[in-house]
Amino acid sequence: KDNALEYVVANTEHLLKMLDENRLDFAVIEGYFDRSAFGSQLLRKEPFFVFFPKGHPFAGRSVSLEELFQETIIHREAGSGTRAILEQKLQGYNESLDCFKRQICVSSFPVILDLVKHNFGVSFVYEVLANSDPDIDKFTIQGEPIVREFNIVYLKHTDLQEKIDWFFPDRRAK
Repeated sequence: KDNALEYVVANTEHLLKMLDENRLDFAVIEGYFDRSAFGSQLLRKEPFFVFFPKGHPFAGRSVSLEELFQETIIHREAGSGTRAILEQKLQGYNESLDCFKRQICVSSFPVILDLVKHNFGVSFVYEVLANSDPDIDKFTIQGEPIVREFNIVYLKHTDLQEKIDWFFPDRRAK
């Protein structure tokens, strides 16, 4: 490809398809991907929290799933890594998104943040995003914390280390 810098924000499924079609050199993926089909490097691990507007009754508590299910859940669309992680965590408890009082599906994190801040429901988000807005708060579900990987994903058998190092200079191979 030419030397033009381009980035795409999309859900995991779409980014993996673009990699497979050779339309991207690499992608930062927060969701699940087939490690037998793609090469990868760990970028970082990030805690995953339920978040809600400041002043919500869950503030400062560890909440049970039963309490959480009384809320409206605002989640990402099918194909998004965030949604897949949420669904997998719920499956570990033999539960699903259908257990929530109500569901709202949105494909944009900024819109989800805005809906939560205006008390339309709760959602799941990574700690870095939850800490970026003073009008939201976060809590954990009783049990083990959720920590997910962000990986740099690329087609196997490609040498992209120079490009990866250029985009992520703080993590250059030593």
